[in-house]
Amino acid sequence: KTDGTGGTDVPEGRHAITASAAGHGQIAPEGQQVYAHGATAIFTLRPEIGYQPVSVTVKDAAGERTVKSTSTSFALVVESDGEVIAHFAPVSPAGSNTHTARLVRTLQSLAQTGDGAAVGFVALAGVACAAAGSALLLAGRRKKKEEA
Repeated sequence: KTDGTGGTDVPEGRHAITASAAGHGQIAPEGQQVYAHGATAIFTLRPEIGYQPVSVTVKDAAGERTVKSTSTSFALVVESDGEVIAHFAPVSPAGSNTHTARLVRTLQSLAQTGDGAAVGFVALAGVACAAAGSALLLAGRRKKKEEA
């Protein structure tokens, strides 16, 4: 039998699933894969920096349906030839320039390049916050003692 798209022949009892991403990320395995009827196909969604998975569209003999999903994996029980399309959306609203949004984008960028400075920065920021919290706590206790 053919795969229904005019492509390669698919053995009887098996189905062709073609996977793709609609932009701002990747899906693996990508392209056409052949699965036994009833098998579970597992797809990994890999968003670009600053994006996250939001849904997966499945087109097969049962029709077209879009499943909301923020997971980086998607499972499909294969019962017919079909297509799987991964969709991604920005993590923060477009144009968001809040301090937190900028910090997240910076850390994501550093993490993608493999720069160990991101880990060091986060560790130092944590130590600084802990030190500031301790200083405030001690100052409050001293003030209480002086008032008593």
